[in-house]
Amino acid sequence: MTTAHFLNNFGARVSRSFFVFGNMPKFYRYQYNGITTQATRRRPSSRDDKKYMRNVLYDGQERLVHYGDPDMEMQRDIPERREAFLTRHSCDLKRDPFTPGFWACYDW
Repeated sequence: MTTAHFLNNFGARVSRSFFVFGNMPKFYRYQYNGITTQATRRRPSSRDDKKYMRNVLYDGQERLVHYGDPDMEMQRDIPERREAFLTRHSCDLKRDPFTPGFWACYDW
């Protein structure tokens, strides 16, 4: 929902709220490994070889990031598997939100 300000017939300022239609994604604030960025929520990827995608805003740039293996399921609720994934992918070193590894580690 967006708010716009207009002048009515008497010159008074009036605020109106309205919905913006179209393909304008809603961005949310995310923080991981000390990096704060804005991105959409994850959604199914439009590519056959990836599982998820997000639009990412960082340093004034916007990119579409595809990530995840479509043939594997996340098993982050199993502590041993979660720890093995985070260690294997060096998730404590991921700092660039335009890379698929950053978002894979964030989701785990």
